[in-house]
Amino acid sequence: GGNAAEGELLMETNYFDAGCFCGNWPFRKLRRSSFDDLLEEHRGNGFTGGLVSDLSSVLYDDPTEGDRDLAARIKGTSYALAMTVDPALQTAACMAAKAGDLYAAAIRLYPCLHPYSLVSPRVRDVCRAAAEQNIPVIITARVEDARLSFLMPQKEVLLKDCMALAEQEPDTRLLLSGCYPSELLTWSPNGLPQNVWIDLSGIYKGMFPLPALLTAYPESKLIYSSFFPLLCLQSTFLQLADTDLSPDIRRKLLSENCRELLNGPA
Repeated sequence: GGNAAEGELLMETNYFDAGCFCGNWPFRKLRRSSFDDLLEEHRGNGFTGGLVSDLSSVLYDDPTEGDRDLAARIKGTSYALAMTVDPALQTAACMAAKAGDLYAAAIRLYPCLHPYSLVSPRVRDVCRAAAEQNIPVIITARVEDARLSFLMPQKEVLLKDCMALAEQEPDTRLLLSGCYPSELLTWSPNGLPQNVWIDLSGIYKGMFPLPALLTAYPESKLIYSSFFPLLCLQSTFLQLADTDLSPDIRRKLLSENCRELLNGPA
C-alpha cells in the first residue's frame, strides 16, 4: 500500500530538492512563497536542502536584484542559489562576475518566458561561462501549466534544441527542467547526451510515469525537483513514494544525482 511506502520513504531523510523557488510570482497568489515556508515544507517531507531560485527576479531587468536578497537569506544554510539569467539582457561576462559574487551553485535560464532562442550565440556564451565556473545550467522548459500564462504566454521549448545545445557545449552540464513525461518518453529513443540530466518536476502529469522514465533513461540522469511553491510538493514526491523503488535508486533520484550535477563527475 501507499502508506507503507510513504513511511519507508520518510525514514531516510536527507533529500535534496533540485528545483524550488521563493519570492513573488505576479501572475497568481502563492500562499506560501517565503524561504521560511520552503523550509517548513521541506522539513515536513524529509528534505534537508535544495537548489533555490528567486521567482521575482524572472521579471526584473536586472535579475540579480532579486537573487541578491535570496542569496543573503540562504547564506550559511544547506540551500544553494540557482541564479536567474536572461541572456537577452545580460552578457556572459557580467553573468559570470555576478555568479561569483552571489556564490551561485547553478544558473537557471527561462527560454519559455524570456525573449531569446536556445540556438542564440548568447546562450552558448552563457553555457561556456558556466562551464568555466564549473556550475551547471538549468533550462526551464516551462514554469507552470501554459494555460495559466495568459498575461505572459510561455513559448514552447523543444527538447531537440536543448539536446543540440548540449552537443554544441559538451563541457557544460545541463539540467532540463519542467519537461512533461510525454515529451521525455517521445524523445527517449534519440538518447541523452552525456552532459544532460532531467528533473522530475513534470511527473505529476500522467498516470505514474516514473517507471516508464526509469526504463527510458539511465537512473543516474533523473533528479527530483518539486517546483514548490508553484506546484504542490506532494504531487511529485508521492509519485516516488508510490513507485516501488530500491533504496539505491531512491537515493540517486533524491540526492546523489543532483550532487553529481552540481559538482561534476568525480
